[in-house]
Amino acid sequence: MANPMMQMLRGSGSRRPNNPIAMMAEFRKFAASMTPQRAQQQVEKLLADGTMSQDQFQQLQQQAKDFLAFLGK
Repeated sequence: MANPMMQMLRGSGSRRPNNPIAMMAEFRKFAASMTPQRAQQQVEKLLADGTMSQDQFQQLQQQAKDFLAFLGK
C-alpha cells in the first residue's frame, strides 16, 4: 500500500522524474504551504478515514527523522 502523504506530495497521480534536485524543489514548494497545524489536521484526517494506517504514519515519522538527520537539522 502506498503512503498517502507521499502521494499528496507527488500530487494527484502525476509522476516526477527521479531527480533529487527537482524533488527538493517540490518539497520546498509543499513545505511553504504546510503549517504544523495544517499537517496535524491532514494526518488526523487520513488516520480517521482509514486512508493511512497508524503503521504508515509511524513509518513516515521515521522517514522524516532520517531525512532531517541527513540534512543535518
